[in-house]
Amino acid sequence: MPPLEPAAAMRGPRVLIVDDEPLARRFLRRLLARDGAVGEVRECANGLAARDEIARDPPDILFLDVEMPGLSGADLLASLAADAAPVTVFTTAYSEHAIRAFELAACDYLLKPFDEARFAKALSRAKASAAAARRGAKLPVPAGGRTLLLAPEQVLWVAAEDNYVRIRLDGRSLLHRATLDAVERALRDPNVLRTHRGFLVNMAHVREVAPRDGRGLQVTLRDGSTAPVSRRYRERVRAFLAAR
Repeated sequence: MPPLEPAAAMRGPRVLIVDDEPLARRFLRRLLARDGAVGEVRECANGLAARDEIARDPPDILFLDVEMPGLSGADLLASLAADAAPVTVFTTAYSEHAIRAFELAACDYLLKPFDEARFAKALSRAKASAAAARRGAKLPVPAGGRTLLLAPEQVLWVAAEDNYVRIRLDGRSLLHRATLDAVERALRDPNVLRTHRGFLVNMAHVREVAPRDGRGLQVTLRDGSTAPVSRRYRERVRAFLAAR
């Protein structure tokens, strides 16, 4: 699996393409070659080979097909430790995989066939996430004429409120104009889980989990605040707690 341009290997994020279709891999290589800020590009034809390749030499960015023989893209990503998973962009011809992609904290989702403009947008997001991961994730939040750089461990929960998110810290909260998906990508922390369509929770700060009116669960954080766990995300939260 030779690099696309040896001279570019040290210039930017290193990319791994995983797709069982040679034409799809070739198309992605061609699009990546047009971006001078991308470094080494490698490829694998199936999920099993990709798992070995990631363990041997982890890439910064992963373009990952969902439907593959042997080991699907979703199963491959789910098998990786959250703090070791590359920034991932799913590529697939099936729109029904979108929800699963974002449950696995994928950076973006490309529905085949996609054009160069849509690819460029996804690549830009992936490069920004990869750069943030190398720096150590921080969430910039304007507050009173200043910009706070919040580390994941400072955040207890984040809730969607129309075009804003409410970020709960110890003893106070901040209102920030952003989407929940954008905050999740920026934090990139294995302890920060989606517990509800409108909530992210830092599970490291959870002190209690209890039933919530027959509609799922509720977590209580260390400051006494609470956040819901919907039925859709209940098993994911239970699996996380069981693994602690």
